[in-house]
Amino acid sequence: MKHLGFLVLAFTVFLAACGDDTSSSPVDDPDSSAVESSAQSSSCDDAQSSSSDKQGNSSSDKQNASSSSESAQSSSGDKPSSSSGEGTVSSSSQMLTPSVEIVYGTLMDERDGKTYKTVVIGKQTWMAENINYETRYSFCYDNKAENCAKYGRLYIWEFAMQACPAGWGLPSLEEFQALVAAVGGDAIAGKALKSTEGWKDGGNGTDDYGFAALPAGYMKEDSTFHFVGEFAKFWSTSGTTWKSQLEMSYDRDSLFLSTAYTEFALSVRCLKGAGAANETKALPCKTDSTDTCEYGSVKDDRDGRTYKTVKIGDQWWMAQNLNYETENSFCADDSACAKNGRFYTWAAAMDSAAKWSEGGKGCGLGSSCSPKYPVRGVCPSGWHVPSKDEWTYLRTAVKESGPDGKMLKSVDGWIGGFVEKGGGLIEYDSLAVNGKGTDAFGFTALPVGIWDKGALRNEGFETSFWSSSEYEYDGRAHHFYLSALMDNAMMDSRTKNYGHSVRCVKDAD
Repeated sequence: MKHLGFLVLAFTVFLAACGDDTSSSPVDDPDSSAVESSAQSSSCDDAQSSSSDKQGNSSSDKQNASSSSESAQSSSGDKPSSSSGEGTVSSSSQMLTPSVEIVYGTLMDERDGKTYKTVVIGKQTWMAENINYETRYSFCYDNKAENCAKYGRLYIWEFAMQACPAGWGLPSLEEFQALVAAVGGDAIAGKALKSTEGWKDGGNGTDDYGFAALPAGYMKEDSTFHFVGEFAKFWSTSGTTWKSQLEMSYDRDSLFLSTAYTEFALSVRCLKGAGAANETKALPCKTDSTDTCEYGSVKDDRDGRTYKTVKIGDQWWMAQNLNYETENSFCADDSACAKNGRFYTWAAAMDSAAKWSEGGKGCGLGSSCSPKYPVRGVCPSGWHVPSKDEWTYLRTAVKESGPDGKMLKSVDGWIGGFVEKGGGLIEYDSLAVNGKGTDAFGFTALPVGIWDKGALRNEGFETSFWSSSEYEYDGRAHHFYLSALMDNAMMDSRTKNYGHSVRCVKDAD
């Protein structure tokens, strides 16, 4: 900490090169992070970190496992009543709208006799309540038992992994993504999944699917409780030092798949058969001397250009930036276009004029929209502009092997990095090479910079790729960000009139 002033000075020099900082996202919850913290993490638009000492928890204190029984059957009648006998279940169905039938059931946890409502959403069966099974390092909000009865318990991550009954478990990031997709996408999923009461300032949901997410708040690692009535945060199994979480807020209809420090205490929603389908992981396929990545190509029939593609996990990505010329796309000159692709405003990336598809119609600066996923946008036929969830999926697929940003960045072109100068002093050095990537998956993200106010900015330092997901606040959209100053990638938001690169992802078969 004694060298913090030197680090701030060095970082300020870099920020001067970055220009104005209007791209920074509004921060509603300072304890959420879209990236894992590291000693070198920072960016032109956003920087955040969190650290704490572990509480000294031991896996030797795990609770004994016990059995449970559950069933969900669709039938007419009233809402399910609590079971009075061991292993007994009841169920009912309720028609909320002509297109959504809510199928409830009940589950009795034989470890403590508590009974929970369950609900079928898409192909998944979820608890429709937060789990309230007492483990070590689980807490009632404000240490009041009545809050456990209302909201369920809050768990640090290690013991969240033990909270669910047999046959149920903590969902993975991909399983949360399946839930979000089943209720219409992240732009509206918060409203659809939130309970119809209990949220601050009337920020209630419509609970269209019976998930009934309550604003239980959370506890930080210093044992202080925060934001009951405002936030719902649910642990997943995915991630390393920082674990993926599903987050909802009183002041938005959307939801976020972000990360939280493992010593925070969050809510748990158990998923039946969680983990039965293994998470998709990608293995590094490229080194300085070998390249075993699975490549392909796609030809854009509109102008005849052919692009290299690469398979990462279950996704096929363009391994080059798109270079299709359209209105509101830019580059310095033809040679730069050929090497780096073009920069697109969000409206251009989304094809807001609906020239090639209806998915992004009307999605431009000064207007809010409801994209129809997948959004082809400016991409070739059969490909589309990735959503925020698809960018998150890419990160999840690669990050178990190391820092996702470093492994997705190209080997060449990145300028400088943070280096230790001795005595613990860390400074930015423009001659350093540690800001470059390893390109371990063949994605080859080049540091092409961004296009702002008719000019190229920050070439060599950063690159950003548009997503097809609009940000909650007016005039902004989510983008995927890589920097020479951080090993991790991040999701951020930026004003829609910036020019960012486009990487297309292949439509599902």
